[in-house]
Amino acid sequence: MLWLGFWLDFKEVSARIRIVSVAFTLTVTQMVGVMIVFPDIVELEPLVVWNAFCLGMNILAFIEFLVVHNMYINIQLKKAQSKELTVTPSSSSAVSMQSQNMVKRIQVQPLSGDLDPEDLGRRRKRHRPPCITPDTLDKMCMVAFIFIFITFNIVYWTTFMHFDL
Repeated sequence: MLWLGFWLDFKEVSARIRIVSVAFTLTVTQMVGVMIVFPDIVELEPLVVWNAFCLGMNILAFIEFLVVHNMYINIQLKKAQSKELTVTPSSSSAVSMQSQNMVKRIQVQPLSGDLDPEDLGRRRKRHRPPCITPDTLDKMCMVAFIFIFITFNIVYWTTFMHFDL
């Protein structure tokens, strides 16, 4: 059930939180239910390992979603702040504007052809660190979680099927 959250868009906050929380609740319920039904059985170690792994994956998926969503919100805030510019009124209209306590906000669009060649050269020299977008990080985590789950299953089943505990 945890994997369903990775196929939802990271902007769907409510749906992803519900899926992770339901998967977390199911894992805990399964662990407690087995321990209540089979209290005297000593061979619960494979099931405890399985449930602990699933619980850990649920927690990691929730943390991954928090990181990705926080990245997205920060990028949106930076975009909104970079497009707004506060303009103070000129001296002739300053009295009338100050009496009304009005501040004008305008949208700033980047210039395309009016750049100074020296300024353009300075901009090219600045190196920005590689930026991972929230969508890219979400897809990378989806692949990593699937790979980790498959690897765990291979190790888990070969260990507990071939060794008598």
